[in-house]
Amino acid sequence: RPLVDESIDRMVRSVYDQLSWASTHDDVTRLLNRREFERMVEQQLVRREDKRTLLHLELRGFKLLNDTAGQEASDDTLKRMADLLREQVGGGMPVARVGTQEFAMLVPEERGNEVAKALVEAVAGMEFSYDGRQYQLSTNVGLVPELPALVSAERWLRASEDALSAARRQGPGRVAEYAPSAGEQSREEQIAERVASLSDPDEERMLLRCQRMIPLHPDTRMPAQYEILISMYDDAGQLITGRDFVRMAERYDRMQAVDRWVVGHMLDWLRDRAPDAGKVAGVCINLSGHSLNDQSLLEFIYEKLSEKDAPIERLWFELTEASAIHDVQSVADFMLEMKELGCRFCLGNFGSGPSSFQFMRSLPVDLIKIDSVFTGQLDTSETDQAMVRSMVDMAHYMKREVIASQVESREVLDKLRQLGVDYAQGFVVEKPRLLDSLI
Repeated sequence: RPLVDESIDRMVRSVYDQLSWASTHDDVTRLLNRREFERMVEQQLVRREDKRTLLHLELRGFKLLNDTAGQEASDDTLKRMADLLREQVGGGMPVARVGTQEFAMLVPEERGNEVAKALVEAVAGMEFSYDGRQYQLSTNVGLVPELPALVSAERWLRASEDALSAARRQGPGRVAEYAPSAGEQSREEQIAERVASLSDPDEERMLLRCQRMIPLHPDTRMPAQYEILISMYDDAGQLITGRDFVRMAERYDRMQAVDRWVVGHMLDWLRDRAPDAGKVAGVCINLSGHSLNDQSLLEFIYEKLSEKDAPIERLWFELTEASAIHDVQSVADFMLEMKELGCRFCLGNFGSGPSSFQFMRSLPVDLIKIDSVFTGQLDTSETDQAMVRSMVDMAHYMKREVIASQVESREVLDKLRQLGVDYAQGFVVEKPRLLDSLI
């Protein structure tokens, strides 16, 4: 029997790896695609290791070549560009095709200008000749260093698009660096300073919201649940969005204090203020991979949930940014102790990277939450459907249930149900609401 299980495990892993590659790379250039590049940018922001600069490059003149020289010529041009980018960037840095004629890459911060100028010169020196016709291509590059205010991949890429537009306005072969407006920079600096100085979260500053997740078939282990979403007010009383707040808290090592406050606050809320289990069956709290490296926080959680009147049957945890965990075995041991108390765990962002499968095998989780990149176009993308189907099959084979997040259309919800996903949350189910609105 173990040999059979091992054989099935290898087969499932092989299928997952093949589908994963297809869903993360561009067919023509074999570079990363946009959403995989965004994931790697997010990882860079989470890891907070050596500083990087993001370069956003546009190949000018490509549209004319594509329209007049044909598909084979345009594919050849893109492949040559991909080879050039790999050669110039080097060092295992991520390089992606992010648009029809646009590319993006991360490079060491100190090499940003050097690589950008080298790419401009290299493209200018290349010859593109098809069917006896010469094509003159050039490039513009937008350059954005890793700034404190750029707390998400979405913001960093948006800044790179602004920088590319500035380079485009200057003419072919130009490089432009991102320059935030004075007002934008001032607000972002204030937010960063406020989060960086956060040592003891308090109820006046913090804002807890929740979002409902529903079962998609009658055989699930849990009824409808709520995920707890956290944000914070700045000094001017304006709300810092949840994603920005979490990214900055992780960057400035404040996530442990935040997670400690949320766990304590939610236990008190469930015990003293929450409606009965018929209305709120359970709530899910996110725990950052950074927080799981803090032994004192793990001891605090265990002690709080060991208390006699702790409502542990209504509380479970989603592990986010598992790649930030330093000692996976230690965290797995902690989870096993918590599970003996009756606690449940979910592995978040599943499918967002090649380590997802290994984390599912190494950590004793009860559920996985599929990364939202697979749900946006699920109703029309056969690749995403194949990926979700493989993840569901793997999870169910390993006795885990599956959650899909950020579900925003009825068509996607129906497709998730067809593919065997167990739970769903997103705007089509319910928009986030204030936690106390449940009372």
